[in-house]
Amino acid sequence: MSSNKATTASGFTLVEVMVALAIFAVSMTALTTTFQTNVTNAGMLKNKTLAHWVAQNKMVEMKAQLIAKGTFPSITDRKDKVEFAGREWLVRTKVSKSPKAGFQIVEISVGEESSGDPYFFTSLQGYVSDPS
Repeated sequence: MSSNKATTASGFTLVEVMVALAIFAVSMTALTTTFQTNVTNAGMLKNKTLAHWVAQNKMVEMKAQLIAKGTFPSITDRKDKVEFAGREWLVRTKVSKSPKAGFQIVEISVGEESSGDPYFFTSLQGYVSDPS
C-alpha cells in the first residue's frame, strides 16, 4: 500500500526572491546616488567656506591699509594668488567709484583657476569710506 502524504514546502519561491532582489537593487541605486550627491555637496560647501574666509581676510586687509595710509585704495581690477588652508586661491579685487560721494565699492571674488578660466566660489562686496 502506498501512502499519499502531502509534503509541505517551506521557504520562498523563485519569483518572490527575484522581486525582493529587484526591490533591493533599486533601493541601493537610489541610496548610492544620494550618498554621492552628499559627498559632492560637502566638497563644494568646504570650497565656498574657505573661499569666503579668504575674501573676508582680503577685505579686512584693505580696510587696515585704508586706516594706516589714510587714503582710498586706487581704482583697480587686479588678480592675486593667495595661499590659504594648504591651497592656492585666485583673488580678484575690483575697486570702483561709488555713485555716493566719499565712498568706494570693493568687490572681492575668490576661486581657483581651472583650464585657464577662473571659477569663483564666492564674491564679497563692501564699501569703504573716505577716512578724512
